[in-house]
Amino acid sequence: MAGPSPALQLLPFALVFVVFYFLVIRPEQKKRRQHQRMLAELKRNDAVVMTNGMHGRVMALADEVITVEIAPRVHVQFDRSAVQRIVGVADPEKDKEKERQRS
Repeated sequence: MAGPSPALQLLPFALVFVVFYFLVIRPEQKKRRQHQRMLAELKRNDAVVMTNGMHGRVMALADEVITVEIAPRVHVQFDRSAVQRIVGVADPEKDKEKERQRS
């Protein structure tokens, strides 16, 4: 008696791969594309959260490195990919006004 055909034996593996693709691979690719787009749109004065949880404001941008102000006159350099998300755009005029009020 002959066993099932080779194509029929591979069907469960193909189904597992299809399910794996739609549940894991595709959403991860979409998330990676969104993160790359967010990094490309990063600009000066954006309020950001870094992957280590540190909040700050982007002061300068280079190809791979950004300078983030984490406190008044305290600047730290990070790898651009360390930006987890943009939480808002800081208004430079409001920042200048706050500095004048502190003085």
